[in-house]
This record gives sequence, structure tokens and C-alpha cells, in this order.
Amino acid sequence: MTEAGLEDIQNLERVSSGQGVRLAPERDTLLDKLKIAYAQLTDAKQEEDSYVKGFTETRTSLKALQERFDDQLVTLRLTKESVGEVQERLQSANGAILVACTPMPCLPAHLLRDIGSERKPGKI
Repeated sequence: MTEAGLEDIQNLERVSSGQGVRLAPERDTLLDKLKIAYAQLTDAKQEEDSYVKGFTETRTSLKALQERFDDQLVTLRLTKESVGEVQERLQSANGAILVACTPMPCLPAHLLRDIGSERKPGKI
């Protein structure tokens, strides 16, 4: 190798060494930023997992509440039907009582008097 070629190689080595010295702090800064970004990513993933868990729990609770609501709706419907039937039976019974307690004008007067005397106060 010639002296000129050797000198060129030495010059390139110095330039490269200088660039390496200048770029080392930049590399360290970028590595620090990368570590910070990785830590933030890890935190974000943990937060996401927490939200997913909360969402799943909320969804499960909502499903249970919906089932309870549906059950109560059926119960309410059945109760309303039962109350309606009971009211109809009560009205029918009241009508029968009124008919039974009303004196019949077609009976002779002496029978109406006898029926009235058999009734005791406070009883029908």
C-alpha cells in the first residue's frame, strides 16, 4: 500500500471516529426515548386490560340485570292477569250477594215478613 492510500485510510478512520463520538450521545438519547416509549406502551396495555376487565364485569352485570328485569316483567304480567280475574270474581260475588239480599216482590207479603224476621241484625 502506498503512503497516500494509508493516509486516506487514517483520515477516514479519524472522520469515522469523530462521527462515532458525536453520534454516541444521540444514540443514547434515542435509546432513553425508546425505553420511555416502551414503559408508556406497557402502562397503556395495563390500562387497556383494566378497562377490558371492567367492561366485561359491567357487561355481565348488565346481563344479570336484564334477566331479572325480564323475570319481573313476566311476574308483573301474571299478577295483573290474576288481579283482573279476582276483580271479576269479586264483582260477580257482590252481584250475587245483592241479588240474594234483595227482597223478591213476587213473594206474598206474609213470606217476606217471615224472611225479614228470621234475619238477625248484622248478618245477611
